[in-house]
Amino acid sequence: CWKIQDLLVPIWALWYLLFLVAWRLILPFWWRLQWPLLTAWVWGAILPCFKIFRDMGGFRLPLDAVFAWFPLFVLGAVAKERGWQLSEHPRSRLAGVAVLAALVWVPFVQSVPWGQPLSTWTPAALSEGPVGGLHAETWHYVGQMDAMNGAVGDGFVGRLAKSSVRMGAILLQACCVWGVLHIAPRQQWPVITSCGTRSLANYVFHPLSGMLMSYLGVFGASKAGPAPWWGEPLVFLLIVPTSL
Repeated sequence: CWKIQDLLVPIWALWYLLFLVAWRLILPFWWRLQWPLLTAWVWGAILPCFKIFRDMGGFRLPLDAVFAWFPLFVLGAVAKERGWQLSEHPRSRLAGVAVLAALVWVPFVQSVPWGQPLSTWTPAALSEGPVGGLHAETWHYVGQMDAMNGAVGDGFVGRLAKSSVRMGAILLQACCVWGVLHIAPRQQWPVITSCGTRSLANYVFHPLSGMLMSYLGVFGASKAGPAPWWGEPLVFLLIVPTSL
């Protein structure tokens, strides 16, 4: 659960801005590589999964997470450098819908209780705990994919398998970004466009709305407790007014 004291730890709310500084410093040197996007994609998976980084103690800049997100940043830099543009084809939005329909279900498959009645599945199963777990390590790049150790082990082959899963997650997310950008309206809408221009402010202050939701109980009574079934629907309803 989010609390007021969490605001006293800046990286808790502003971790992305710290990562952005690191990415901007790394990019000019990384750009000298022959294939910057390909190497960022591979390195972003290998570094955490093969644990190729030193324990930095109390220093709050996790290099494994910095490089895990780095490929998406490099993708944006490459798209800008090469002048990639969204498709103007009349059916481009249908293509975006098709890509999302084909891929967005993948995270849900990880949480389906195979071998058990499907009625036992709830949306809360997507995140069994506040930190860690297979979903957090796969889609939020938390940790080093050790949640897969029971299935593939932590030897060379196991770490290679975990790296492949991370690379697949990055590729899937990049494809979904492509789909969302082609579905999004490209003309000005009275409310939506103005909200988009304030997206940085929404990001900086989103912990305030998160704490409001926490006090309403949408995340559960404690970090160890399960979230109520109505928690996620209420979060979706509160996101819009708290972003305006």
